[in-house]
Amino acid sequence: MTSKNAFESCLEGTFLSPFDGIPLKSVLLAKAQLLIKVEVGTGTGKWVLEVANAYPSGRVVGLDISPIQPTFVPMNVEFIMQDVIAGTDLNDASTDLVHSRYPSFAYHTDPD
Repeated sequence: MTSKNAFESCLEGTFLSPFDGIPLKSVLLAKAQLLIKVEVGTGTGKWVLEVANAYPSGRVVGLDISPIQPTFVPMNVEFIMQDVIAGTDLNDASTDLVHSRYPSFAYHTDPD
């Protein structure tokens, strides 16, 4: 299953949106081309690249502390090297979807 399919399968439920009872899937897929999607702890950037290719008019950002992502990427992709525990340079309310896979393995707040 690709990341795009996993994202869309999450929308298969009967969740309702705040838009007059319209199913959430309909609202999100109608806007999917315009959404700003962020992956926290992007690693190699595979999810970012898959989603960027599936939704070419949306912006997809990958955040990670390690610079191991590809350098030649589609125009709608940006990789930012940041320690998200210390905060990000993203503006408040500028993101429509945040994705993070297995965050408990990557983040800690211990001072050591």
